[in-house]
Amino acid sequence: MKTRTIMQRFKIQPYLCLGLVLALSSCIKNQEFTLLNAHEQPGEVGAVNLHEAAVQGDLAAVRSLLERGVAVDARGRDGSTPLHLAAERGYRAVAELLTEKGADVVARNEWNETPLHLVADCRDVADLLIAKGADVEARDSMKHETPLHWAARGGHCDVAALLIEKGASVEARNRRNETPLHLAAMYAQPPAVVDLLIEKGASVDARNQRKQTPMHLAVGRGCLDIVDLLIKNGAAVKARDQEDQTPLHLAAIRGRRDVTALLIEKGASVEARNERNETPLHLAAERCYRAVVDLLIASGAAVEARDSQAQTSLHRAAENGQRDIVVLLLAKGASLDAKARDIIARKFNGTKTLLFLEKVQAGMTLLQAAAAVGETKEVLRQLQLGAAINAPTADGTTPLQAAAAGGHTAAVWILMRQGASLAAQDKTGNIALHTAAQQGHAKSARVLARNMLRQEIPLNIPNNQGDTPLHIAVQQGHQAVVQELWEAIPAIYNK
Repeated sequence: MKTRTIMQRFKIQPYLCLGLVLALSSCIKNQEFTLLNAHEQPGEVGAVNLHEAAVQGDLAAVRSLLERGVAVDARGRDGSTPLHLAAERGYRAVAELLTEKGADVVARNEWNETPLHLVADCRDVADLLIAKGADVEARDSMKHETPLHWAARGGHCDVAALLIEKGASVEARNRRNETPLHLAAMYAQPPAVVDLLIEKGASVDARNQRKQTPMHLAVGRGCLDIVDLLIKNGAAVKARDQEDQTPLHLAAIRGRRDVTALLIEKGASVEARNERNETPLHLAAERCYRAVVDLLIASGAAVEARDSQAQTSLHRAAENGQRDIVVLLLAKGASLDAKARDIIARKFNGTKTLLFLEKVQAGMTLLQAAAAVGETKEVLRQLQLGAAINAPTADGTTPLQAAAAGGHTAAVWILMRQGASLAAQDKTGNIALHTAAQQGHAKSARVLARNMLRQEIPLNIPNNQGDTPLHIAVQQGHQAVVQELWEAIPAIYNK
């Protein structure tokens, strides 16, 4: 019904209507007025208000509602009582009032959780509940966990200490056969709860249903401090789970170099095999954890180890498109066998990458190999990483000479702009311009010649045979190169 019709029917003046609205607003704001709809009963509304007051920690409102006769154990939609809500939020005064009025301290919500399960880091509330008869060994229905499991997961050291003092078992098991120490190892930071549980007798090598120890779980989460604490208290670094994985396997999977280093230092085997015959190196390589791969190899991991599918770490890295790891493994001595070549050709689109990798395997540095095949992005990357720009191969070939030999003018430009020596000679006395002339790369020869002139470097430098770049170009019949050199240096060659 429209407002105007109501006003006309009951002959309410506009100013009186406004006054009524303001009065109603004031009553609602001051909690002096409860509006019931046609389907609600006063008891139901009171219960809702009691839950809200408990959530807010409003002691005065809780007392007022209880005095009006609202049931102290009124249930919410999830079966929670006001005591559940007050305990969860650490409202001790509210919890104390509710228990004085007869609240059931062992009441269960729909997940079978008691108020003691829900206490977070408030020892005072936990102490109150236990004093009133709360069961420290009560189990919830979802995970079959005790309040100590909850406190351990949350890292609530004071509450955990109280529960143990009051008789809670440190070896209680949940549905996954996890003890409180398993949960503390997985979730607690800082590791004070772990320290407490071990001090109170918890087994550091207890197994869950997947045969994982607390160490496995701590490593899986990358909790370095807890891993260190467990090891100092005798935890086995070579323990195996149901998949035969050691903590080192899990550290490799997570890419945690710090944890990997600690485990190796404390005796973990880099050659340990899981049920798929994988080493930690297989797992780190396929996930592109370069720092972990580097550390494992430096610690003695075999780069040629094969899993149950006869795959090496190089195969696994290539299958997963991890080019950087493939390069690293080759540089560390991995074999570029037929299987590896097939995977690389399929995964990296074309032959340039394969050529690059072959040169790395042949002993070239990454910069030398990148320059030799014209991989300009890799050239730039290696220079940014601090690669020695003039470092020669065994035969004295510099990266600039390698780029010139392949006619990779863009790579030649990059190397020159970064300060590569134009006058560096290999063991035969050739400079980069000799190499470009020998291979007939006119564009590269032009770029090299013009930059040598700018730097006042003679273009008629002879090699060990006494041949200049122009001599070589003429001997090889590379007319385009001859023309470029002739036009670039008329003052020298027309004397």
